Amino acid sequence: MEKEFSKERAIPKVNKTYLFKDYDAFLNRKDRDVNGVDGWFAQKYLNWEEMNTTNQGCWNCVECEECVGCEDCSSCTECKECVGCEKCKECGKCEDCWKCWFCTKCWGCRECVSCVRCAECKECKECKDCSSCKECKKAKYSYNCEKCQKLWHCNGCVECEQCVELSNHKNVSWSKTQYIFARCTIKPLIIFLSGVEKNKKEDYYNNEM
Repeated sequence: MEKEFSKERAIPKVNKTYLFKDYDAFLNRKDRDVNGVDGWFAQKYLNWEEMNTTNQGCWNCVECEECVGCEDCSSCTECKECVGCEKCKECGKCEDCWKCWFCTKCWGCRECVSCVRCAECKECKECKDCSSCKECKKAKYSYNCEKCQKLWHCNGCVECEQCVELSNHKNVSWSKTQYIFARCTIKPLIIFLSGVEKNKKEDYYNNEM
């Protein structure tokens, strides 16, 4: 038997949308709750007066719902102060993102969830301050990683799991003959790095592990 919820979702306030001469005129509006569009937008979307009634203080947004202070967004829901995003939900202060959920201050991300201050990531979850990552989970300060989990100061790593700290070497890449070990909370993780000699590998392992 499914659990019944007694608390219903509050009905959003209905706000009007007005045609403004330009963005500066919109910024100087007296009623901060109304939404605004410019002449170009009004010509392109003939139903501009009805499409954003549940938004508050948004500018040139298309078919968004219950958003606040957003600009140039499309088909977003319950976002706040975002710019140029599309099909996002409950994000805040993001820019040029697509299909993200619960993210904050991200830029150019795609299908991410609960990330903070990330840039151009894809399908990441709970990442912080990452850049150009793909399918990372709970990463922090990562760059160009794929399918990583709980990373810390990683760079160019692939398929890592729950690592606390990898080497700070740049351009880490796979190699069949040369590698270094990185500290990991579960087990030593082999990271292949071109140009590392055997004795240097052993020294690194003895000193760092």
